[in-house]
Amino acid sequence: MFEDIKTNYKNTESPYNPEFVEKIRQSMADKKAEKGRRVSVEEFKQLYK
Repeated sequence: MFEDIKTNYKNTESPYNPEFVEKIRQSMADKKAEKGRRVSVEEFKQLYK
């Protein structure tokens, strides 16, 4: 039954914005390189009131 259906399920285009993907990849690389800034609980609470 399924042998008769000839469809290609491989999608060559990504549904994501390439700029967004690059930002995510960069942030992952920065995390591995231990770049960034530590935020205390008090600073976090001030940022997200």
